[in-house]
Amino acid sequence: MKWEELPGEINGFKIIADLGRKDGKTRKAIVICKVCKRKYEAQAYYLKDRKHCGCLRPKEIKCSYRKTYPRLLGIYKCMLNRCYSKKDKCFHLYGMKGIRMCDEWIENPDLFCKWSLENGYADNLSIDRKDNNKDYCPDNCKWSDAKTQARNRKGIKLTIEKAKLIRQESSFMTRKELAKKYNISSSIVNNVLSNRQWIE
Repeated sequence: MKWEELPGEINGFKIIADLGRKDGKTRKAIVICKVCKRKYEAQAYYLKDRKHCGCLRPKEIKCSYRKTYPRLLGIYKCMLNRCYSKKDKCFHLYGMKGIRMCDEWIENPDLFCKWSLENGYADNLSIDRKDNNKDYCPDNCKWSDAKTQARNRKGIKLTIEKAKLIRQESSFMTRKELAKKYNISSSIVNNVLSNRQWIE
């Protein structure tokens, strides 16, 4: 049977290679995700209905550090979502402003974890961009404690945008760390997380 040639792109997914019917049932291809730009194997027929490769579904991220450093993977997921998911509450502060994650980290979460462990990561630290106008990448990122980040944000005032960040970062930071980072009291952090203040 002669196959009709696949187009160069289907629903925003760029076709790299046609693999044919590998299992005798479904036609597969190597494609590039239209969201995170990762290369992966996919069923060609279903690409017309796909929105992404699974990169916006945290549970589907494959990482060999998942069990040993779950907090690192949580930080990775938050970065990915706020840069690429329009549904993320902080997308307008990152993705909408053009902030992205470097290709090597997107394509391989293990490289992000490896870089982190070799560049000062600790459970009491959070990832910090040296230049807030640039992307998440090895050259522009560092690990900072809450006190340092608070000092870098001297005079910060809580806004609805910051409240959104607090709710997001509460998945991998303690309330005490959040209070120091945003230069606010623990009671305000509690109010934000319990939706008693800065409710959307």
